[in-house]
Amino acid sequence: MPCADLKDSVAFEIGSSVPEVQAVFTKLEEKNVLHVWAIVPDNDRRVYRSVYAKEKEIIGKFDGVDFDFNVVPSHGRDPQHLVSDLGAELAFLRK
Repeated sequence: MPCADLKDSVAFEIGSSVPEVQAVFTKLEEKNVLHVWAIVPDNDRRVYRSVYAKEKEIIGKFDGVDFDFNVVPSHGRDPQHLVSDLGAELAFLRK
């Protein structure tokens, strides 16, 4: 079973690699499933492609982990209030 460090590592990789990412939420479930929500400002194909490329890299690094990646546009809303999934934790916040 992956440890909590996995959540922080994945969130940091996405947040630090894509400057437009405002926040990253994670939720680790049993059976090695990590849900990840990357919050971005708007629906921008260029930004989405950058996030997708980083997600693909991450998938290749962590064998035995199933990822459920999501990209959510904030459209000016506070990114800290956009993920309502119970158990989702804020793992990265751009200041």
